Amino acid sequence: MAAKLKSIENHFDAVTMVSTVSCAIPPSTQESAMSEQDRSRLYAWLCEHADEQVAEYVMSCLPAAPVSDLVTKDYLSAEFSKFALALSEQREADRETYQAQSSRQFRWLIGTIIALNGVLVGAIYGAVAIV
Repeated sequence: MAAKLKSIENHFDAVTMVSTVSCAIPPSTQESAMSEQDRSRLYAWLCEHADEQVAEYVMSCLPAAPVSDLVTKDYLSAEFSKFALALSEQREADRETYQAQSSRQFRWLIGTIIALNGVLVGAIYGAVAIV
């Protein structure tokens, strides 16, 4: 029980530390990615002031990429909407192409059937005339 309470206490310490660290990071650093050297210094400082498990947790909460490169739900939603619209437009264009192609094939097929009927009637008429 005591170990579980200590773990919960460490978690709350880590959460408090994450908010303290993120507030302490200058805005220019928040907009660009932290360098590996900055991350190493921060990790060392966290290890000094808390245990290693808390330091690893805090570092996992800080993005290695620039904050502006992180993807939000709104951004993903907008991108999926654009993709769905493009997919819908492509599907409509494909359907129109298929209908035009089917129409041409149908006309060709009907013309071929009529022509073959004419040839067949001519062959039958010629065979009857010979007999």
